Amino acid sequence: MPRTKDGKPILNKPFKSKQTPANKKFSVYVKADTKKGYKLIHFGAAGMADWRSGKATVAQRKSFRARMGGVRKKDGSLAVKDKSSPAYWALNYLW
Repeated sequence: MPRTKDGKPILNKPFKSKQTPANKKFSVYVKADTKKGYKLIHFGAAGMADWRSGKATVAQRKSFRARMGGVRKKDGSLAVKDKSSPAYWALNYLW
């Protein structure tokens, strides 16, 4: 996992590690209003094609981006505009 010299995680830089669950592709640390000041987000379904890997087609990319554009959080705001949501990272990093 990416860390600075003083041991704090590097924020907003996706990575693969032993902490990433088997059913997810990547993890990323994002800024949060917690005591630590950051939280770990896991995103991307393992085993599925994505644009970054080069396995997805143009039609798949268009369909995924249209589908993700409407995903909302519990408070009604768009999830793809919030860096602390897996939807944001899946859309902007994988697709």
